[in-house]
Amino acid sequence: MAPTLSLLFLTISSLLSSAYCAPAPPRYPDSSSRHTRQVSVQRLQTNQPTLSLPSNSNVTLQYVALGVGVQNYSCETGAPESIGAIATLFDITDYLQQKGRSRVGKHYLQAYERQTCQASQNLDDNTCETSINYLDFSVLGHHFFTPVGDAAAPIFEIYDDQRLLSAQKVGVVPAPARAYDGEEGFGAIDWLFLPSDGSQRTVGLSEVYRIHTAGGSPDPEGCAAVPAETVLSYKYVAQYWFYS
Repeated sequence: MAPTLSLLFLTISSLLSSAYCAPAPPRYPDSSSRHTRQVSVQRLQTNQPTLSLPSNSNVTLQYVALGVGVQNYSCETGAPESIGAIATLFDITDYLQQKGRSRVGKHYLQAYERQTCQASQNLDDNTCETSINYLDFSVLGHHFFTPVGDAAAPIFEIYDDQRLLSAQKVGVVPAPARAYDGEEGFGAIDWLFLPSDGSQRTVGLSEVYRIHTAGGSPDPEGCAAVPAETVLSYKYVAQYWFYS
């Protein structure tokens, strides 16, 4: 099957270098408000769904973010293989406390899919992602991957108090059947539990859950008619629950 127009074609080296080298944008503009809502955030924590992911203990919920971006896949082996993601993180902590609506990700992805702009692979440019921010959520940070030896580590940069989580994948469960598969119907990406990888890059956070995913899975035939160095990118949205 030939790849659709929604796929982006990049080399793996340019993808990783753009994520690794991009300077951090300005810090979150209003960090003081977080300290006044701690009690209600803890009530939110008790309602977090995890399916069969490992449960956390002795940790405190700090933020809930809506990640809007792309999942990237290499074609080097002839079939799509995940090489990470790049996403803008919007702060939905207060929204979930007030509304409790887990399906906001589906609606944001549908708006994202309707946009003619291309999803950005550059951390300095999130205009496509912010263009669909119809609920006017504040930008909390970014999610990207950085090279570590022969692999890549998932990084979550939170501008508030300059927090950063360098994580590792420990728990994985398939998205529920009710999850939104995306307009092309390839499926919602897995739910994950991502604790710190223990590196000195991590500051102020201990773990994150990726839940309520929408879209992001690749076309299994997407690499069939493209060069091996091609990277395929699929739009996705997910909730990220951060703890320390």
